[in-house]
Amino acid sequence: MRHKPTFAGILSLALLAAPASAMAQSPVGAIDWSGFYVGVQLGGGLSLVDIQNPFGTSIYGDTVRTPGAFGGIQGGYNWQWDAFVLGLEADVAAASMEGTNTCLAFSGFYISANCHAGVDALGTLTGRLGAALGPGGATLLYGKAGLAWVYGNADATPNGGFLIPGSGGSSVQWGWTVGARSEQALGRNWSARAEYDFMSFGSDGLTAPASDIATGPNTLAPFPGAPNSYSQDIQTLKVGLNYRFGGSPQPYESRQPVVVQAVAVHGLEVEGGARYVAGWGRFQKDLGIPAQGDASLASRLT
Repeated sequence: MRHKPTFAGILSLALLAAPASAMAQSPVGAIDWSGFYVGVQLGGGLSLVDIQNPFGTSIYGDTVRTPGAFGGIQGGYNWQWDAFVLGLEADVAAASMEGTNTCLAFSGFYISANCHAGVDALGTLTGRLGAALGPGGATLLYGKAGLAWVYGNADATPNGGFLIPGSGGSSVQWGWTVGARSEQALGRNWSARAEYDFMSFGSDGLTAPASDIATGPNTLAPFPGAPNSYSQDIQTLKVGLNYRFGGSPQPYESRQPVVVQAVAVHGLEVEGGARYVAGWGRFQKDLGIPAQGDASLASRLT
């Protein structure tokens, strides 16, 4: 009985017919990580924004958590000596990271504020040192350190519906970063990566707004604002894809044994999708006594 040739059968015969010397050869010329590369990245992060309180110790802490996602591009250059790889890289990403928290609440009689913080963009300029490991040096592990910057905003608005003007604005902060990455070659030019980074930024100005303080039943007195500041740290996890210009002297795939297995599947349906939702916040509202014109604080809803 004769059987019709199938694609899997033809492919299997082609692999079996490959010269034995080619299948058994050592990995001549490992993956070369040297040269320029560009790529894309996608990840998530958490920023902790510490609001200083010029009036005293806060009841609620004054730390605003801003989780969210970001995506961007990167590019760099590598130098390789045997298994050691040295590199420089710059990256920039647009971000959507926001959060709120009650702040400046140094007293239960003070009309405190709702502090909001957000990150709109971030980036780094780093040096990297690592080693190419595994068969053909196809796995690159390294650490990185250098400069970091973030563009975002911070503002403080007095609570309770007293229509007291707030303060704040947007700015660029500079700081430093350290991190670690694993990168895996997918072929002669392409590689996939996963990375963790920690970024820390110095202080920036944020004036504590003028507000009111309860001095007795049905009595509120003005409370002046004061110069203030905030600082933030950001932790990120991201994955990415890089394209290396030049690459290895020969395709990496040809230097590895290939195993192909044909599987017949009938009636299979695959469906995929993705959803991203993130948020964190805490808001405080100072409640007055209606009979006294809302001027005397009765409770605080958080």
